[in-house]
Amino acid sequence: MIVKQANNELARLRSSKFVRDDAWPFVFNLFSRAISFFGTAYAMRCLGPLNVGISALVQTTVQQLALAFNCGFDTVAAHRIAMIP
Repeated sequence: MIVKQANNELARLRSSKFVRDDAWPFVFNLFSRAISFFGTAYAMRCLGPLNVGISALVQTTVQQLALAFNCGFDTVAAHRIAMIP
């Protein structure tokens, strides 16, 4: 009974346009986060704590400057706003 209900629910979700459109970005986001996690672990092993901290500080500073330069909009939003006549 429960298995049949679960199968019906899965079939309903698979037929949903929202779920189909969101599935691949979700998978790619998980993949990206996994790569980032292992990349950070590798960088910490290679660079050591001091150099990883300096690298993080530089990256954070650059991101804040980019955010201020773009008036708080990301690249896609800035492009879409620029396309509005």
